Amino acid sequence: MKMIRPVAIAASISLLLSACGSEDQATGLAGNAGDNSLLAHVPAGSPYLVANLAPTPDDVIDSFLTQAEPVLATMQRELVSVRQQLESDPGSADQGSRLALAVLRELDGKLNRDGLESLGFDLQAEKVLYGMGAFPVMRMGLSDAASLNATVERILANAGITAPQLQLQGKSYWRIVADADSGDELPAGLFIAILDDHVAISLLPTASEQQLLPRFLGLEQEAASDARQRLQAINSHYGYQPYGTGVLDLKLLANEFFSADSSLNGALAASGMSIPADLSAVCKQEISGILERTPRLILGTTELTAKVMAYQYVLETQASLAQELVALVADVPMVPQQSARLMEFAFGMKFGPVRDFLTQKTQAITEAPYQCEQLQDLNEGAAEALQQLQQPMPPLVNNFRGLRLSLGQLSASGMIPDQVAGMLSVHVDQPEMFVGMAQMFLPDLSNLNLKKNEPPVPLPANLLPLPNAVGHAALSDSAIGVSLGAGEETGLLPWLQQKADNKGSFLSVNYDTVAYMDLTRDFNDSMQALAESAAQENGEEANQFAAAKEIADAMEQAYREVAGRTYLNLRFTDDGFVADSRMTFR
Repeated sequence: MKMIRPVAIAASISLLLSACGSEDQATGLAGNAGDNSLLAHVPAGSPYLVANLAPTPDDVIDSFLTQAEPVLATMQRELVSVRQQLESDPGSADQGSRLALAVLRELDGKLNRDGLESLGFDLQAEKVLYGMGAFPVMRMGLSDAASLNATVERILANAGITAPQLQLQGKSYWRIVADADSGDELPAGLFIAILDDHVAISLLPTASEQQLLPRFLGLEQEAASDARQRLQAINSHYGYQPYGTGVLDLKLLANEFFSADSSLNGALAASGMSIPADLSAVCKQEISGILERTPRLILGTTELTAKVMAYQYVLETQASLAQELVALVADVPMVPQQSARLMEFAFGMKFGPVRDFLTQKTQAITEAPYQCEQLQDLNEGAAEALQQLQQPMPPLVNNFRGLRLSLGQLSASGMIPDQVAGMLSVHVDQPEMFVGMAQMFLPDLSNLNLKKNEPPVPLPANLLPLPNAVGHAALSDSAIGVSLGAGEETGLLPWLQQKADNKGSFLSVNYDTVAYMDLTRDFNDSMQALAESAAQENGEEANQFAAAKEIADAMEQAYREVAGRTYLNLRFTDDGFVADSRMTFR
């Protein structure tokens, strides 16, 4: 029996637990406030680390669960249906089906906060994901470890599955290892332990099990964990809130591969492999040099309430490289964080200087190519790129500075728009030159009397993309703009004359989330139809797919009820490349 419905239900519950544990609210805590006792398990210098320093407030969890009630109701109906089908299906005698049935029985009637917490889960849980060397470890706090342990034991007993726990110095754990003939170059096992106050999950190499397992089980405490200080320093520097901060240190991660005495290479050595032996000294030097330019990837929470969820991602760069990138940004106004338009988009980069920047970087590689064998593709790519960059560029392209779009209305029948209202602008060094070139290619524009900073003029009807459309054009000191739709021309010139206050931003977009979902519905429906067709090998699979689709539709509808706007902003700063993402809810 195909287990599409149980898998869909399990995935939905996992998303629910994850969202409840991260949909936090700003409660006035500073970026360094709060604590997370699980950070004591993180070794000093862990190459990657993600954790929260403050728990989720009760009112935000309750608000989220209220919004999710339609999804929970649909999932509960599916639980009953799947249980009945599994109990009556002769094929349910196989182990996978028995386990699914046991899980569904355990969840029946418990798809709510009290029910989930009765199983041992904590919707305000502390969480941490980190590297024990290169190997991932995840820890999540529990409301009652004994309850969760009893839940797992009931599920296994009801499924008739024997999975005895192993013991090490009084600590119990499960160990799931791939078959010996699986072909894995580095044999590893999945380790799960329900400890005193949290659950721990890790993927560890079996060759290093004896060395790593005591630390995984908390039998050996980290003598000098710096996890809390690292996260607090990041929050302080970037102004993040304490509801989820992460760091990936590329240099520290590379050391796990380069160092002969790392836990990774210790495990590889036991399998007859060695990364340090396969990498020459020049390779290590050149790879380290590349990583020096972008040493860390940062994640932080900038705003998190029941109505707003905003995150920031930073790829830190060398100071000199950061300054070069900032200089490439053009003075093109970006979209506002708050907007009432259907969608706004802005992009601004100096194409001429960008070309010079790329030429300089690729030429540096071709003049002093990498000697490392593993980096030869970079040499070839640089040579090909340099050849393309040295081709002559039209003056218009070389003087291009950016593009902006502001849509007030857009409706479509299928993939073709039938009604559009909005404004579009192209930013160049000399907008008159742009107009002159357009008149050369489109003689109907020859009578267009455009003058800088004067009211918009009508566009010829035969050049407009839609019948009975109204279009206008206008010029500012740095852009040419067109409007489409009656009344849009009144805001065209002020829009073109807006002053840029980019602070390094070169791309931004702001759109109504539900409207976007509506516009992409036809495409999504066609993709869903293809998936359904592929799944319909027999009537049973069609029913399974329909049930999974019902859950997905309920989740989408619940999101539609609360979704507001989506905002994205990309910029270069003295720290490096920064991406801001913000979603609002009604």
